[in-house]
Amino acid sequence: MHTISVISPLTIRRTTFRNRIIMPSMVTNYAGRNGDVSEKLIRYHEARARGGVGLNMLEATSVHDSGRSYFPGVSIASDYYVRGLSHLTHAIHEAGGLAGVQLNHAGRLVRPDASGQSIPLVSFVPGRTPYENSRVLDTDEIYMLIDAFAEGARRAREAGFDVIEIHGAHGYLISQFMSPLFNRRTDEFGGSYEGRMRFPLEVVRRIREAAGEDMVLFFRLSSDEFLPGGITVDLSCRIACDVAEAGVDLVHVSAGLSESNEFTGPPPCLPEGWNAESSGRIRAALDGRALVSVAGRVLTRETADRILSSGQADMVTMGRALIADPDLPVKLMEGRDKDILPCVGCNEGCNGSLGQRKPIVCAVNPRTGSEGILPTVPVSSPRNVVIIGAGPAGMEAAISASALGHRVTLMEKSLELGGLLNAAALPPHKDVLVRLKNWFVRELEKSNVTIMKDHAATVQELANMKPDAILVATGSGAVRPGFAAEAMAAGVAVTAEDALRYTPKGSSVLILGGGLVGCETAEALAMLGKSVTVLELRSALAPDMHPRARKFLLKSLREHGVRFLLNTQVTSMNGEGVVTVKDAYGNERALPPCDAIVLALGYRANNTLCQELAAADIPFTPLGDCVRPGKIMDAIHAAHRAVCSL
Repeated sequence: MHTISVISPLTIRRTTFRNRIIMPSMVTNYAGRNGDVSEKLIRYHEARARGGVGLNMLEATSVHDSGRSYFPGVSIASDYYVRGLSHLTHAIHEAGGLAGVQLNHAGRLVRPDASGQSIPLVSFVPGRTPYENSRVLDTDEIYMLIDAFAEGARRAREAGFDVIEIHGAHGYLISQFMSPLFNRRTDEFGGSYEGRMRFPLEVVRRIREAAGEDMVLFFRLSSDEFLPGGITVDLSCRIACDVAEAGVDLVHVSAGLSESNEFTGPPPCLPEGWNAESSGRIRAALDGRALVSVAGRVLTRETADRILSSGQADMVTMGRALIADPDLPVKLMEGRDKDILPCVGCNEGCNGSLGQRKPIVCAVNPRTGSEGILPTVPVSSPRNVVIIGAGPAGMEAAISASALGHRVTLMEKSLELGGLLNAAALPPHKDVLVRLKNWFVRELEKSNVTIMKDHAATVQELANMKPDAILVATGSGAVRPGFAAEAMAAGVAVTAEDALRYTPKGSSVLILGGGLVGCETAEALAMLGKSVTVLELRSALAPDMHPRARKFLLKSLREHGVRFLLNTQVTSMNGEGVVTVKDAYGNERALPPCDAIVLALGYRANNTLCQELAAADIPFTPLGDCVRPGKIMDAIHAAHRAVCSL
């Protein structure tokens, strides 16, 4: 057994990493329009270098204009870009960090609006590669791209990077050459394993020549593409050994590709460190020829140390965790694990923003992407601020306002802080939200915030206090429709929150509402052995979920035998729980009797206090769900914006 820990240093060639944590390449959409390094991108990386990470890896960086897949995305395709990249490496070095760059060409994943060219293919694969505006690369173009990778390495060295990573994962060009599914060529660059490896191995050799013997060289590799005929763990082991022989120092193990990207940035239903078994197999196959790092929900010291001490990897990759808390490594080194703002794996602010072609943000950290521009020092004129409601919005507002020096009073009508976080943490795989709530509570305890629990604020009380600012974050409550009143009074119908807290009696359950809450409740009850039916007015289940989490949830519902009634409307419900419905064609019928009915019909803003304050002409700012029920990210970001405007 190894005794190394995540905070142990590591030396590769002549470069010493201060700990075993890699911040991987993650697209930000912070770059300048033409591929320049922007001030925003520099400040983002500078903050994480100052936070103690062992290596800052710049996002996928195009070695040739034909290979751009992000708009905007970083480029290293000409000498023009060296100056901006040098500013980035300088900032990272000044902050005490090491800088890495990931050299990439997107291949079939190129976006013509970003590249200005048609989509270059390794092979045309019906159903897998683009048909319109695409073409198969000829041999001369392939050799030209090998040269482009070598030139990118030369520029990376000139720009002051400490590490060069070759992007051979996630379905981009190099992985397309290596994959039996995507490489159907019959020339020297296909036809056999050796032919498929010709391009990546030549790229490795040429980059080693261009970058020099002192340069640390990584190779990013998907352990499994999770597609029939694609790269498997067995094949990854063989690939890893060959790239190590060609000059790679570390194999950076990830997983998935565009069609299976739920494994690339997985939601919390996959366990922490889930990819370590694969990285362990690859490391064993390498047998010391190269080191290994692994990505896959490595969020805590416990997970990282388990992976390292068991010999499954030599370094660990913490991506979204560092988007959430740039100071995570310093906090680990100082033994302040409980002070780490936890990533909740929601993908809403990072991956979700990219899907909308927006710059990334973080659901739980509203300062991500605004490094250097948001206020961080106490204000010159502190104000008396009263915040009503201690859900995510209220707690974020209280912590942020106190940090800026304001005098803050936080009122909560219940005995427990957290608001709807307490309910949101009840479904399977959502215990990470308990970590988030505990972080908020701990930060409040360390602050100067006056907390008043079991205290329902009144208009008269607020008028008498005469605060300088009132922030109302009274949240939302589950919709209780009139047609269900008798059934709820009889105890036949309950809200989803109550069903999660107190398991309904009987064996059969009907859930009204197939959104996020309804589907998560269905999974929880089905896992307890209940026979579950979900009724939904819309044509799709959980359309409000992030796609990656939704894939896993729907798969779980199917595996647990949950039945679905889509395009179906409730027309009546009596006190005994008999439900009649109407389908999309207007046909009405009574559903078979069930033992319990669960209401998951959304949330309604708790804005009574807002109405009363407005009527009394008392100025206030509403936050979060009391304005419009939404997601945790909406509440936290609205709260932070309001505090910055005080």
